[in-house]
Amino acid sequence: VIEPLDPEAKKAGLNEASLAKVIQQRLAKRKFGAVAMAGGPEIYGRVVVLTSNDVKGEVLGYGAHIELSCREKAFLARDKMTTFTAPIWFKGNVTVSNPKQFTTNVVSALATLTDQFLNDVQSVNPK
Repeated sequence: VIEPLDPEAKKAGLNEASLAKVIQQRLAKRKFGAVAMAGGPEIYGRVVVLTSNDVKGEVLGYGAHIELSCREKAFLARDKMTTFTAPIWFKGNVTVSNPKQFTTNVVSALATLTDQFLNDVQSVNPK
């Protein structure tokens, strides 16, 4: 799941479908299988973009905070009817680049975070 991108992220050239595809391809490459199952854990991505402009309003560059988490349904011990989604794994990354390299850098950072997640899962669940 990719959180809906804000208009600034879309203006910078990002879209939810291509970011989700990066994660899905990394999971498939490592034969991780379907993560988002009914009631099971889900991979959740979020990208927040900030734009740096010159005095004329021209874009100088972009900064992005990229997050990847694995979230699972949880409940309160005192009230099992109250449920929510809680992160059980989380990593983040910040990237800054010029407009021409921005989408490539964000995709690369997201791929790296996905690989880190898969390495961490594999380290605690050896075959």
